[in-house]
This record gives sequence, C-alpha cells and structure tokens, in this order.
Amino acid sequence: MPDISMCYDQDCPNREKCYRFMATPDKPYQSYFAISPRNQNECEYFIPHDSTNVTIEENEDQIHL
Repeated sequence: MPDISMCYDQDCPNREKCYRFMATPDKPYQSYFAISPRNQNECEYFIPHDSTNVTIEENEDQIHL
C-alpha cells in the first residue's frame, strides 16, 4: 500500500510518469487528493514513477520522499 495521497487527475500530462498516479492503491484505505494539486502543467507533489529517482530518508518519526 502506498502511504501517500494518490492523484486521479486523468488530464495531467505527467500522469504516466508520476508515482502518485501509477501506484497500486490499497482500495479500502487509500487516500486521494480531493482536487488535482496540479497548477497548469506543474505539480509540486510530483514523485517520479521510476523508483531509481526516488530516495527515501528515514527519521525517527517521518519519512521524506
């Protein structure tokens, strides 16, 4: 289960490159953005789908992507 808010913006030009759109949701519990976080073609919440570009740093009480 991806522990993120996922995105379902079908009109986003980067949707197929974004982990928030492409991840497999945990259907009964998955959270989604209420509205698209995209501003025109830019999105500050974009996470590259290619996992080699994503680094995870663990802290005692939080994880940063």
